[in-house]
Amino acid sequence: MRIVYIESVLSNTTVGAFLGSGITSFYGETLGRRKSIAIGVVVMIIGAIPQATSYGHAQMIIAHVVAGIGMSFINNTVPVFQSEFSLKVFSRHVRVYANLHLRLWYLPIILDRLSFFIIRFQLCL
Repeated sequence: MRIVYIESVLSNTTVGAFLGSGITSFYGETLGRRKSIAIGVVVMIIGAIPQATSYGHAQMIIAHVVAGIGMSFINNTVPVFQSEFSLKVFSRHVRVYANLHLRLWYLPIILDRLSFFIIRFQLCL
């Protein structure tokens, strides 16, 4: 496989994480922390099975998107869940730093994948 195809398949995890963050922001609070984490784990396992058994590009791309959605559920819920168990004195600060870390962690990855899509799109024209 050429490196361009590998990169295009792997970058779909970020697309799934982007979709999953939207879903988590709307329904995560109503589901609760534990249910959100459990749903994320189940969705990630559902995405991991086709990744291990895929035989084509389309199946691998869909598996990466599904795994990205599950990863997003976990990554968006666990820092807030951990901050709720911290000491009351540090609770507000830990929550702010955990959310800031979560948002800034995705930024370089999204910029990298976006630049790849732009370059790939320009090469296809």
